[in-house]
Amino acid sequence: MPIRWTLSHAEHLVLSKVTGEVGRAEFEGYLGEIAAAGAMPYRKILDLTFAPLGLSAADVKVLGKVVSDYAKSGRIGAFAIVVDADATREASAIFGENAQVDRPFAIFDKMAEARAWLDRIDPPPKA
Repeated sequence: MPIRWTLSHAEHLVLSKVTGEVGRAEFEGYLGEIAAAGAMPYRKILDLTFAPLGLSAADVKVLGKVVSDYAKSGRIGAFAIVVDADATREASAIFGENAQVDRPFAIFDKMAEARAWLDRIDPPPKA
């Protein structure tokens, strides 16, 4: 799968990176894996830098609805997206607008900025 992710239960954190061309089916599969792992309430960072997205605006809107549907079953954690291209930034913004979920969401240019924001607005649990 062109989306690689790691899960830290200790930090309540999912770090994901798109490593190849992805479309709606790959993102839906990724979301299903995250849900199956019980990590929807966890904080998330999705790295889309250098990622060729095969998504139309309609696909992005559908993915926003998919996340909204997951939110009906429970809490969805804060979400940061890291981008490096205007088209990816625009798609990410459309996603954020269409995922009607009560959670912090932001788009960043650098991974370090995304992580600092996430740790500030939704700190990991204390050991």
